[in-house]
Amino acid sequence: MKPLDEIDVEIIKLLLDKYVSAEEIKDKLILRLPGMKPLSARATAHRIKQLQDEGAITKTIRFNHSDVGYGQGLLLVKTVNQAACENIKGYLSKNEHIYELHAGSGGFDIAANYHIREMGSKNSFINSIRNASGVEKVETIDFEVSKHTAGMIPQGAIKGRI
Repeated sequence: MKPLDEIDVEIIKLLLDKYVSAEEIKDKLILRLPGMKPLSARATAHRIKQLQDEGAITKTIRFNHSDVGYGQGLLLVKTVNQAACENIKGYLSKNEHIYELHAGSGGFDIAANYHIREMGSKNSFINSIRNASGVEKVETIDFEVSKHTAGMIPQGAIKGRI
């Protein structure tokens, strides 16, 4: 894969926020990179296709998981040592419910974002982590997606506001 240039990086940043058309990206690139030669919508679409073909963009579809019955949350895990941490990260990286996995800090070794459909499945999933060898502490934060902000907001923080 060729190194990403400034335009490629900006295109990827724009696609991270939400799905936007090549026309919208073209217009936003002019604002973000004032010194660049303007691209046409067709040239922008061609660059997006190249980024997909080269593997720099692997997924462009986003949807609101709560609209299709999935809850979302953040899983925080504290392990007893580095070996346990690596084992739990390996398990989580293969788990169907996890969509982002990060090294943690501030008292937790692992932070993982998850989607899960049923409360029973969630409880079973969380308990499997709590009962894993080397796990000292597990905390979860459930999220609700606000259609007004399209962001993730902790449940309870929005009661009476929407």
